[in-house]
Amino acid sequence: MITLAVVRKYLGILLVCNLAIIIAAGHGISFLAMIECVMLWMNSYPINLPINSYEDGLGLAALFSLIGQVVALASMLFNRVKIFAGISLIGVGVIYIGFFLLTYDSITGNIPAIVSLVTGIPFMLASVKFVKHLMKMPVMDRDEESCRRK
Repeated sequence: MITLAVVRKYLGILLVCNLAIIIAAGHGISFLAMIECVMLWMNSYPINLPINSYEDGLGLAALFSLIGQVVALASMLFNRVKIFAGISLIGVGVIYIGFFLLTYDSITGNIPAIVSLVTGIPFMLASVKFVKHLMKMPVMDRDEESCRRK
């Protein structure tokens, strides 16, 4: 039987895979985690709208990714399966918005976007595995089960 601890482990793997996505910007490469830290403390990746290039979307993609990671981490505080599932899926969805902003330009042959897409494959596989295990979990919580026995 799949427990909440197993699903939390897969959520952790998903978050680590998201942080390890490679960003190719300027004359170098970095991990998404580094871009998030730099964006927070140094404000060197401003949020630009509309997004005209890969570099213009880095700030917004990092912001969505960071918000999704915080929401997904916050979901780990809940022991009720329904609440955990709902909040974690919202967090993963927000992370996917950031991932889309990083990779949407890969269709046109933009090399940095293709690098982010290829290095994001483990993240996508981890999210499929996470959702698969989340859907296999029993819906009834221990609290609900004990209430029905009384």
